[in-house]
Amino acid sequence: MTLMIMLKSFLYFCLIFNQIDISH
Repeated sequence: MTLMIMLKSFLYFCLIFNQIDISH
């Protein structure tokens, strides 16, 4: 796994997590 891919996945996860947090 490339560092760039890991970073992207992490950012994506944070984005989804934030959306859920705002939702509730």
